[in-house]
Amino acid sequence: MGIEERAIVRFAGPEDLEWCVVEDSHVTEKIIRNKIVNNEIIVVELDGQLIGYIRLEFLWSTTPYIGLIFVIDDYRNAGIGRKMIDYLEDHLRSHGHDKLMSSSRADEPEPQAGQRAMGFEECGIISGLNEGRIGKIFFSKNLDATENYNAMYEGRYSEGAAAITFYTNLGDPFYAPPGKS
Repeated sequence: MGIEERAIVRFAGPEDLEWCVVEDSHVTEKIIRNKIVNNEIIVVELDGQLIGYIRLEFLWSTTPYIGLIFVIDDYRNAGIGRKMIDYLEDHLRSHGHDKLMSSSRADEPEPQAGQRAMGFEECGIISGLNEGRIGKIFFSKNLDATENYNAMYEGRYSEGAAAITFYTNLGDPFYAPPGKS
């Protein structure tokens, strides 16, 4: 049995707090503790050891957003990230959500390609958001299975993504998806 088949995806529990705090230095222990209680952290376990993590956020308090996803180096490209995303999408659908958003630094082509391969589509960018003024590219995925199937079947998958244009303080758009400016 391969790694992907042996991996168990689940919501993090109190017993996972210490590992989550060590692996996710972007937020405080208090935040992680609250997210565990609210089923907003997903982990993947292999042979009794945690090897992957998703921290779920909510933009505007309503739109699910992957704040952080990672898989330990030794287990990357083994289907673990996709397995966690599938688990998250099923959970979100069962709670009435029809969209999932994520992001990647503009200088990270591999994570961007991975998101696109999982059906996410680019929907906007915020320039200069990260250290070194590196932009953050945002992605959106429609979780409505019927719409996704119809869009792929008809060859119009990209039309389902939300288009976001951000404006400079001068009111000029500095990003719009192709054909939308």
